[in-house]
Amino acid sequence: MTLTQPVILQGMLVSVHSLCEQIALRDGEVGQTAPLVATNVYVRGALGWRLLLHHASPAPPESQNEIPKTLH
Repeated sequence: MTLTQPVILQGMLVSVHSLCEQIALRDGEVGQTAPLVATNVYVRGALGWRLLLHHASPAPPESQNEIPKTLH
């Protein structure tokens, strides 16, 4: 797995990470990759940072080289 194009928004109690993950797939001897756009939200509590939310979905086909940096 390769992580690229990270966008990180961080405050004192919350951190949002958005990035592209290239997951390696193996089909016999041919290697392929599946691009995903992932978002992770972390919250800071008494015991440190904890993952609150994880979401991943396939990257749009037209953005294989550059994932848009729009968060919504």
